[in-house]
Amino acid sequence: MIPVHLTADPGIPATAMIHVLVTSDAVIRDLLVDGYRFHAHATDIAVFQAKGTILVYREKLEPKIISEIIDRYYADKIWIIGTSRIVSTDHQLGDIVMPNVFLAYDHAIDTVEFDGSNRDDYLHDPLFLKHYEEQADLNFETFGLSIGGICVTKGDGMDGIDREQIEFAYSADCLDGVCYFLIEEAKRLGRDEDVYPVLAIVGQDSSPEDTARAIKNIPPVLIYLQSKISGEDSDIIALEHADDDFEEDDGNDGFDEDAEMEGFHQVRE
Repeated sequence: MIPVHLTADPGIPATAMIHVLVTSDAVIRDLLVDGYRFHAHATDIAVFQAKGTILVYREKLEPKIISEIIDRYYADKIWIIGTSRIVSTDHQLGDIVMPNVFLAYDHAIDTVEFDGSNRDDYLHDPLFLKHYEEQADLNFETFGLSIGGICVTKGDGMDGIDREQIEFAYSADCLDGVCYFLIEEAKRLGRDEDVYPVLAIVGQDSSPEDTARAIKNIPPVLIYLQSKISGEDSDIIALEHADDDFEEDDGNDGFDEDAEMEGFHQVRE
């Protein structure tokens, strides 16, 4: 495996493409400010900018933030940056995941007893992102970057979850608190193909120090991906083959991005 050495200095050239990073996590905000060497926007202390990249921080992310970003900043690409919790045992703390299938959490699964007859009853209105021609688990030298997979969004918080219930109901890889609703709004506006969720997996009861270690690789991963998307070839997976920056693991091609609900059910059987 060829080592990857990514520094805090992004060195991203200014381009005509405008990338907007949005987060509600203050620790991630501070990491991004340092990593990108952002400067505070003159008219909004919650907005930072540097070299064609804008960082928007809000304590709570609501769907309307998508239209604000599009209308106010003329965003070409929108990056939803946050944390997630492990559902699948294929992941570990500190992994960076970029899911491409999103489902909304249904509280009915909190008490239901699952069996073969009802396991698909809670798969409602999945959202698909079609950025990736294939799915693969890609590892940097010291951390994981997982492309593709299923994320369940639980809008009222990620604490107190039953991981086994979520895995059985949704065959999910991870759980987050905002992505589904932001992507749903982007889809309503016809901009879902310009949205890229990037989530760091943290522990439910992790100390602040452990959480800081889990999310520390978000800036270099973003810088790498953003620079690739800004180039001539915007396909993330194809670029890793050309650059030899990654090593591909066994892969995860268990989901057809063009599948409708019927195909989604078939994958789970």
